[in-house]
Amino acid sequence: MTRAGQSYRGEIEVTCRSLEEHFKMLYEKCVTPAQKRQLRNTYSAARYVFWKFDETEPAGKSDLVEKTYKDLKVTNTRIKAMLKNMGDIDVFLNLAAEAVRLADFPVAVQDHSYMDQRGASSS
Repeated sequence: MTRAGQSYRGEIEVTCRSLEEHFKMLYEKCVTPAQKRQLRNTYSAARYVFWKFDETEPAGKSDLVEKTYKDLKVTNTRIKAMLKNMGDIDVFLNLAAEAVRLADFPVAVQDHSYMDQRGASSS
């Protein structure tokens, strides 16, 4: 795996671990069945992307991949800040879904699929 791939993989791992380590607390903050479903789907999608990234060398370094990596890094920073002081769970769920979408980008470019905002795989 290239150095750029390892960096992107590291950010994907941050996304996945943030959801994994705080899943119980996040689940308790969810009030509606839809929120709980979105959390489960997002966590599942994050784990899938993390696994898939290890199976596939990401698309070559490009300006778009680099920008997406930077966006993922910023999104992960926002996730970590929200986890320290959880406010609106819907805002967090949308942010986590965005992180998964960004994490999926280099893999999606490789296999021409993507994750939608609900964490479901599309082709």
